[in-house]
Amino acid sequence: MSRPIQALLTQAGSILSLGLSLGLSLGLSLELSSSTSLAAKKLRSPEEEAKFLGTQLRPIADEEWKTIAGNKTEEKYTIARGDTLSEISKRLFGDPKYWPKVWALNNQFITNPHRIKPGILIAFMSGTGTSLPSMTIQGESNAIESRITEAPSPLGLSRSTEWQNLPKQSWEKFQIQQTPGVDPQGFDKSSKLTFVRKPKGFEPMLIPATEKLHLLGQIIGSRTEGGNIAMFDTVFIRADETLQVGDIYGITAEPYLLKSKKSDRVGYSYSLLGKVKILGVRDNLFIGTILSAKDFIPRGTSLIALPPIIKDLQPIPGPSSIEGVLILDHSLSTFTTAQFKEVFIDRGVDDGIKPGMVFRVYEHFDPSNLKKITSSDFIIDADILVTQTSETFSSGIVLSGKSIIFEQSSVVLLTDISDLFKNTTFEKGEHKGDPKGDKDELDELDKLDNQGGLGKDEKKELKQLEQWKGNPEIGPTPTASPGPPPPPPAGVGP
Repeated sequence: MSRPIQALLTQAGSILSLGLSLGLSLGLSLELSSSTSLAAKKLRSPEEEAKFLGTQLRPIADEEWKTIAGNKTEEKYTIARGDTLSEISKRLFGDPKYWPKVWALNNQFITNPHRIKPGILIAFMSGTGTSLPSMTIQGESNAIESRITEAPSPLGLSRSTEWQNLPKQSWEKFQIQQTPGVDPQGFDKSSKLTFVRKPKGFEPMLIPATEKLHLLGQIIGSRTEGGNIAMFDTVFIRADETLQVGDIYGITAEPYLLKSKKSDRVGYSYSLLGKVKILGVRDNLFIGTILSAKDFIPRGTSLIALPPIIKDLQPIPGPSSIEGVLILDHSLSTFTTAQFKEVFIDRGVDDGIKPGMVFRVYEHFDPSNLKKITSSDFIIDADILVTQTSETFSSGIVLSGKSIIFEQSSVVLLTDISDLFKNTTFEKGEHKGDPKGDKDELDELDKLDNQGGLGKDEKKELKQLEQWKGNPEIGPTPTASPGPPPPPPAGVGP
């Protein structure tokens, strides 16, 4: 190309840039009709081209731009290598003719719309009629934030869904074939914890029985190598009777013999070690899985009917003050028990005992040295709520216990449960030093005194006290004699 022609083109480009700058800084749009586009294909001189483009510019108001740009007024775009403003305008707004508006919104950092640098961050947020928009520009090495004016309030427009019209990428079509042991979320089913809301109620661990229970089957083996069977282990059961597939049964061991020197009755205690669900059967050999294990389950344990869950058990009064003896299952406890433990009482259905009745234990001895405190029943030690009954025995749970409860303690069936949850011990006035508390406790003791007077032991003590007061030879209680004076400090002589 000759130098005169090259100089002419340079001059035309300058005129074009000047014309566009005058219009595009105000947010003008270049509109070309189809006929105009065909005419543009004809050869024009640079001066004619600049003049033609100047006639096609149309200003775009901010409100119109908000409608065109939508939620993209709140977004930013990073220029990539090979981008042009017209391509960006077509890709984001559907028409290349809006590129002058894009240039106008970012012309502080884009001086030449035909030469834009990759890495520049451009914005599409419109400004006011007299100021430029708020924008951010980011270079290749650092980021600079420039706030020329305050951004307008959000438009509240819905998020664009144009991305749904884009063709799917190759990685989006790729699907992983999940193994049977993996759930739809991609987690291993064997490691997944499932929380099941259990029905409210009390699930007993001990079952009272007057005679031995009928056993339904026996666990003869398991697939586990350990000595004991645990939860979720598969077991093999031999049963003389037909067990129902899908049903759940209780697992128990040899019963414990319930007896006491203070009672003439003998019964049995069956401990519920766990539960098993029958999965299938073949050749009279049943296959099951352990659902729960409350204790070690050895091979050779037996299956029994699962006792029902005790729900909504409310205390009820007894028909009469029946006395009984508290007995413990030594396979699960020692010779003492405490609050919330299960115990047995040698009274049952034959004695009129029903679930919900309450037996009370009174304290007569010091639990430390076992010395007798009183013979009267007014110091409450524990209350036992009956949960299960057999003909001659019943089991219950200790509702409240002030101290340790000994085996073979005497119990009394309550006919009045109004004071069941009241504090009838000597803690109130004793700990706080409240005289009113002491008076209330004495009044309460008077109410508990059913004999209407002093007992034999109380009369004896009162007689001894009167003899001591009436004997003139007996002076006041002697006090301890003072001890020897302390030795003088070391190094101090007489």
